[in-house]
Amino acid sequence: MKTKNNKDVVQSYIWTVAKYDANAYEKRILYRVIEAIQHEVEGKQLQGLQITKTIFDDRIFRMPTSFFLNEKDQNHTLIKKALLSLRNKTVEFDDGQVWRVYGIVEKPRFEYKGFVQFEIPAEMYSALLNFVKGYRKFELLTAMRFESIYSMRFYELMSNQKNPLTYKIEELKSMFQIQNKYTRNPDFIKRVVDPAKKELDKKSPFSFEYGINKQGKEFHSITFYPVAIPKNRDEQVERVSLQKQMALSWTLNSIERNYFHDMGFSDRKIKNNLDTIIQAKKLFPDLLFELSILKGKMREKKNPQGWVINAIKGKIKDVQNSLQIK
Repeated sequence: MKTKNNKDVVQSYIWTVAKYDANAYEKRILYRVIEAIQHEVEGKQLQGLQITKTIFDDRIFRMPTSFFLNEKDQNHTLIKKALLSLRNKTVEFDDGQVWRVYGIVEKPRFEYKGFVQFEIPAEMYSALLNFVKGYRKFELLTAMRFESIYSMRFYELMSNQKNPLTYKIEELKSMFQIQNKYTRNPDFIKRVVDPAKKELDKKSPFSFEYGINKQGKEFHSITFYPVAIPKNRDEQVERVSLQKQMALSWTLNSIERNYFHDMGFSDRKIKNNLDTIIQAKKLFPDLLFELSILKGKMREKKNPQGWVINAIKGKIKDVQNSLQIK
């Protein structure tokens, strides 16, 4: 698994609490899908990744197997099994208004030279971008290095969480799709909750303590109390995050910032593209003039903010090339 650049990724809360069953290999594939979608929305490219949109709005993903395998793991058979398993599984989404069931991937393909390809149906792709209930932000490579699928799911739930969370035990079993695996609630805590907590304590910047709530003599629900573990935080990721938080007010004046807002950019989306914007300010005689031209053209684009960022990058290259000619 490539470990060159760790990073924070943003995942829909609806996907975080969706009901599905997966093993660690399957989950790593899904993490790369989340990362890839984030790059596409931000108008960025991820080296080694190709995303092609079909006429039916499905997305075809092609990426190297090194995106999923740990450093010492070259077991391609497990990747093929994971793709086949994802092909045969469904995921349940519930945003509080509508309950939906989708297939996860279609047409999986494994190339023996070290690449995989699969399709994400349009409905599934849209569901992954549904942020109506908020989101969770977490370190990508930290999540992918967990050995247990339950550690992965609890890591997503607890990342950057400030307040206690209470879940009915049956609700958690349903979320993880293991209702029939641990029928006794004490077994669920012993086999799922405790091992996940142990791995999070060791590897994660976020873990939890928990208390068991009873109805009569029966275990009924669990309250999770978030615990931050700063020593487990990736220092480089934290440094980049702090720089982005500090740099926005220093990089853009209020007029420029408001103009980006008027074009549909949130502060988070501005921060995610701050390097490009800083470069544009250095090279363009008038950033607002360039933005005004793009604003008139972006309305007809399906991903207008992503198109704007790509257009700015193209303009930067043009300016750089003209400077070299001179």
